[in-house]
Amino acid sequence: MQLIVNGARIRLRPYRDYAEYEAWRQLEAREGNPFWGPVPQPGIRDRREFSRSGLLSAEYGCFAVEQLATGRHIGNEYYSSHDGFMWSAVIGTRIHPELRGRGYGVEAKRLMISWLFGNYAIRHVCAETMDDHHAARRGLELCGMQLYGIRPCEEFSRGEWHGAVYYGISREQWQRGAGI
Repeated sequence: MQLIVNGARIRLRPYRDYAEYEAWRQLEAREGNPFWGPVPQPGIRDRREFSRSGLLSAEYGCFAVEQLATGRHIGNEYYSSHDGFMWSAVIGTRIHPELRGRGYGVEAKRLMISWLFGNYAIRHVCAETMDDHHAARRGLELCGMQLYGIRPCEEFSRGEWHGAVYYGISREQWQRGAGI
């Protein structure tokens, strides 16, 4: 299984060690997230799982997003599977706030989708975000993902309830070039 994926401006790679992963998570916790709220601190379970594979668990992983030009760690791209990679996977992206809106997140998502379809026999990759997180929604659409639906009053953030939107792309759509 290929664990380093190079793109035009970034690469996805495993975290070098747990300390690098933990430092990113602590940065996320300090910054918070204007849409999703506080980010939980990494815990003992994460450390144990990371030590086994470098990717947290068999069905959950988190790649570092590294800027090729500088070698700087600028974010993370995670994936998970609730069905053990039998049919589908879920992805999520976090890019450092100062670099958002420059296409790094879209490239990270595209690399992750390609990696998942290339390494697992899954049929579908999906993602969710909040209904009013327009930048995230646009990023998912630029990856070829289609809006599947909205669940109103799904997430509590910034003192009020928000809907969650669900996007996805099938293997067939991806192979036809929908996300390129």
